[in-house]
Amino acid sequence: MLSVDPNLSPTNVKSIIQQTADPITDAANYPGLVGAGRINAFKAVCYTYNNYPLTLSNTTVSGTNTYTRNKITITNTTLAANSKVAIKTGYLKINGPFKASAGGYLTISNYTCN
Repeated sequence: MLSVDPNLSPTNVKSIIQQTADPITDAANYPGLVGAGRINAFKAVCYTYNNYPLTLSNTTVSGTNTYTRNKITITNTTLAANSKVAIKTGYLKINGPFKASAGGYLTISNYTCN
């Protein structure tokens, strides 16, 4: 989850884990011991991907980066020289200028998580 959104708070992480846990079918046999259920890491990561959009605004992206999110908005952003950026998303919106410096490499691909 934090690889998708490193800005998640501990409260967000706990809530997402609880919301995406798989129910324990025999939970009644273990009163007070099973909590929200069995952790499902894949569902937790997909939930984060689908419900926490990413905005890149007024920034310069450099180096090698991959941005994977269901909804990405880019506003007034520059791709630095010789940088390699991959965007994997179901929805991409570019507002204002998006500049690429010499040698900057950008790939955009469709991605869904469910």
